[in-house]
Amino acid sequence: MTDRGQTLYDFLLGTTLLLVTIILVLSLFDPLFSPFTSPSGADNDEMADRLTDRIVAENATVFGDRVLELDGDSLDDSYLDSLRARTGIPSFRNLNVTLETGGEIIERNGTPVSGGSARVDDPVAAATRVVTLPPGSGSCQTGCFLRVEVW
Repeated sequence: MTDRGQTLYDFLLGTTLLLVTIILVLSLFDPLFSPFTSPSGADNDEMADRLTDRIVAENATVFGDRVLELDGDSLDDSYLDSLRARTGIPSFRNLNVTLETGGEIIERNGTPVSGGSARVDDPVAAATRVVTLPPGSGSCQTGCFLRVEVW
């Protein structure tokens, strides 16, 4: 018998236990980061953000970058279909665009400023921008939210 303090089997057992422990600890980290991940998927988040940027850029007025000329008729299906084609959003994705403040949809000329599919309670990807309407349009002079949802 040699007078070494550690045999090969002791070393393998210790290394194996260390690796199993590290893998087990790292597998428990997933629930720590799950509140920061989107339940609808990163691709939907990116689509919603891209659509919101495009709507703000296309409907901006001479009054400023975030002053939009929107009404209920400007968010009809033909506009949303052409917007979907220009931004590369697939046709099987549902989308909803609303102009709201305090959870209520803004009405302009008697029609709500919204368009697209009906809203759902399922997890959706949403992008929001703070915008206003031009002077003299009544509501939304101090700021409201342009909300785009994709699912």
